[in-house]
Amino acid sequence: MRKLNRPKIEPDNLQELKKKCSAYDTVKPYIRTELFKISNSKCAYCETKLDREYEQQIEHYQCQDNHKNKVMEWTNLLPACNACNTSKNLNHKRDHCKWNTQKICVVKQVIINPMDDYPQKHLCYSSERMLLRGKDEKGEKTVDSLSLNPKHTILNPSSIDKKNATNFSRLHKLVLSTVSSFVKELDKSIAKNKVDEQTKMDLLKNVDELIEYTSPNGEDSAKFASAIFQHIQYGTIKPKVESTHIFDEINLLTKIDQLENNVKDAAFDPSTRDLIDMFVILLDESIVKNKMDCSTKEQLIEYIDKLIEYTSPNCEKSGKFASAIFQHIKYTDIRPKVESNRIFDEINLLDKINKLDDNMKSVVSVSPPYKNGV
Repeated sequence: MRKLNRPKIEPDNLQELKKKCSAYDTVKPYIRTELFKISNSKCAYCETKLDREYEQQIEHYQCQDNHKNKVMEWTNLLPACNACNTSKNLNHKRDHCKWNTQKICVVKQVIINPMDDYPQKHLCYSSERMLLRGKDEKGEKTVDSLSLNPKHTILNPSSIDKKNATNFSRLHKLVLSTVSSFVKELDKSIAKNKVDEQTKMDLLKNVDELIEYTSPNGEDSAKFASAIFQHIQYGTIKPKVESTHIFDEINLLTKIDQLENNVKDAAFDPSTRDLIDMFVILLDESIVKNKMDCSTKEQLIEYIDKLIEYTSPNCEKSGKFASAIFQHIKYTDIRPKVESNRIFDEINLLDKINKLDDNMKSVVSVSPPYKNGV
């Protein structure tokens, strides 16, 4: 799911058609065409590609049964697939409606509207488990009501969704492998201080594939962008390319900027579990090298700041996030690693660890344990 930009005013041709005909069934095909132009022929919720017209459905954010005056209201309509439309309708009355004495829905739905909301504010993504998680109630309700995970993960998929889940898993692994291969080719070229013709083709092929996967036109682009963003080597790509002129001939930096923009526009924050894993990996790599490069410094600060944000009293799910961090097997390793190595003093990492611990203590009933007895 990614933010979609719907024009505030419906297209002129649609306005004219509504004036001539008020029958929804007559206007419906034209509405559907305009909506799916906005989403690049994808479902607004799960990003499934729907190139065939019979697969494309019009979803009413506020259900048409209880909001008959909004059946053709432009700002209430979304492009959707059958699975998401059906799941939302089935769960609508159970979770998102309260009724007054006239049996009219009086509470606005709490799920994400990709036309109005920024999904990144409400969702996070675990690349390791290939699962979407809610960062707040709206995010949790969205994942639950639309059954977003079962269609796209191999973890206990239904028999109907198994094919789609397996295909997504394969592509997910391919994306991660492409990032690794890309970085490997960069390192080899930098070590030789030249780029041979085959490597040029390989580098361009890899980066073009990553751009395609994260493009607004691509299926599951937000999840693939999140997977790339969470790849431990992703943060090193741009500094490597910028550090030498050997890639100028193929304009590689321009393509890296395009990839970076795609990822920035669509990627979800990592889950707490993935954040801890990535943070500890970077700590260990820095300790082994006994130094940090610029990209590592930036990533360490980014990860710890995100953990602090998740456990802040201002975060709606701070208690759940703090508990997840507290129970992570590697959490107790963090402070001893930072305290025992002066290389982290430069970025005041221990101060941020203290801030995280303060947040943890305020929302978790038991103080964080440490292997060194602190």
